[in-house]
Amino acid sequence: DPGAFTVTSLEGRTPAETEEIRKLGRETLMEMLGMDGFIAATVVSCGNRQMTFSAWERQEDVARMRNSESHTDAVQRFYGKDLAQGGVIGSFDTKHVMAMQRCRQCGKMVNIERSNGRCSCGREVSPASYW
Repeated sequence: DPGAFTVTSLEGRTPAETEEIRKLGRETLMEMLGMDGFIAATVVSCGNRQMTFSAWERQEDVARMRNSESHTDAVQRFYGKDLAQGGVIGSFDTKHVMAMQRCRQCGKMVNIERSNGRCSCGREVSPASYW
């Protein structure tokens, strides 16, 4: 289960700048793929806004992303005069994450942690990998 999530949402001022934000995001994501503790990410484009939502095993793992070459470049440009109208950036510890899976025998939705991986009908239920 993830122990931390990161959110980056940057708004480009022009179509060219929006494309540059998209490019920097892809480069950072490619570096994240090889980092210990990285689980998965979702990238969303909505008009001139580029958003990345990432899942990490632990909050401490997020620091690896902050030290990547492409992320460092993007941060310097963001805080300078060079990149984006504005944005939202955050890192969050998870307080509540539940793995739920439907029992193949009776069809009941099972909370994997609370049930210790067993449905009330007796069948073993294993979570699918959603990350």
